[in-house]
Order: sequence, then structure tokens, then C-alpha cells
Amino acid sequence: MNGKRALVGLAALALAASAGAESDRQAAERFVGLLRQRLLLSREVAIAKFNSGAPVEDLKREKALIDQTLKSTGAEHEFAYRILRAQIEASKAAQRRFISKWAGHPRFRHAPNLAKDVRPKLDLLTTHMLSMLPKLHETRPAVLRRAATQVRWPKQDRDCFGPAWKVAVAPVVEN
Repeated sequence: MNGKRALVGLAALALAASAGAESDRQAAERFVGLLRQRLLLSREVAIAKFNSGAPVEDLKREKALIDQTLKSTGAEHEFAYRILRAQIEASKAAQRRFISKWAGHPRFRHAPNLAKDVRPKLDLLTTHMLSMLPKLHETRPAVLRRAATQVRWPKQDRDCFGPAWKVAVAPVVEN
């Protein structure tokens, strides 16, 4: 899927609830779906970093990203910080697992461009995810916890995404 089409698809998902009132369960499942989609993008990030040899971790960039995102979305509260931090840590955990699996393999023929292809998708998902947090956190924590713990990964993805998912949803499950 090309970058523009993917962004249109993500925008459609982000606006899906605006057509009508959502139930608690639907809102929680949509939020968890955004978390899942964000984590799935870590495979694209890993491919780009594998090909370029870039490190998985860039603490300076992560801090700037968190500060800028929380400020621009108005989600400057502790729970939003914990959720965003968990998404970054989960992505890095998945990236490390993918890159470890690919050790000794040749570079990928086609790798996404992080700045042009992947980060805009991540930004859109993150912004929408954070916009949903206040209401979910205040009024639907049990429903959100249940939705987060019911996600299952296909067998071929479990070893990379399964452990990372536990990191991604830890703030929700432990809340």
C-alpha cells in the first residue's frame, strides 16, 4: 500500500466514531486497534533500520517526540505520557526481535523511508490515540483493560509482537 493510500485509510479509521455514538466496548476496541496498528508499523521501522544500520534506540529523538506530541495534542497528563512511552518501548522491543531474526540475512530490496513513509502513519495513529485517552481513561478503564487483553497475534507474528504487546498495553492493564 502506498503512503498516501495508507494515510487515507488511517484517517478514515481515526474518524470512524464521529458518525455516531460509540458504545464503551466499541470505543475501547477502536483504541486498542490503534495501539495494534501502531505496533504493526514497528516491522516497517525495523526493516528501514536493518537496511540502514541505524540503532533501534535514539533517546534524544524519543524525548523530543514525546514532548512535542504531548504538547501538540494537549494530552499533557501522566496517563498519556505512560501510554506514549509504552508505545515507543513496545516498538523498540518488536524492532529488536525482528532485527535479531534477520541477522546474517542480506538487506531488504525495498525498505520504507522512515521520514516519508512510516512516521506520518505513526504520527496520525498516535495523535488519534491520544485524543481518545481522556474519556477512555476516566469512564471506561475496565472495558479498555478487557479489550487490551483479548488481542491475539497470528502464529508467525507472536514471537515479535506478543512480548511487545504486553509492553504496549501495560499502562492500560495495570491502571
